Amino acid sequence: MNFIAKILPVDGYKVALRGDLPVDYILSLTHLYQPIIGSKPVMLYLTLLHEIDFTAGGEAQTHHTLMNYLCLPLDEIYEARTKLEGIGLLQTFEDKKRRSNSL
Repeated sequence: MNFIAKILPVDGYKVALRGDLPVDYILSLTHLYQPIIGSKPVMLYLTLLHEIDFTAGGEAQTHHTLMNYLCLPLDEIYEARTKLEGIGLLQTFEDKKRRSNSL
């Protein structure tokens, strides 16, 4: 999968949860979705979900931090993200006014 220049380790991300999760979402996630999409996307989903507790103020985290949390390279995180998007568990949006190519 060619993801070069779509995301960089220094790019930030924020997590927002729309609504409440069902009581048995972990059961559905591990027994319904994991056999379809694999363990890395499930691990990414759970990490992002619990990221809400740590970033209550809405601060952005970098993808480099996510790489360290998951012990995965950026291309595998991107692939996991696309699988989560493909089955409707995740939506991503780009804030074009915050993205800057200057150092």
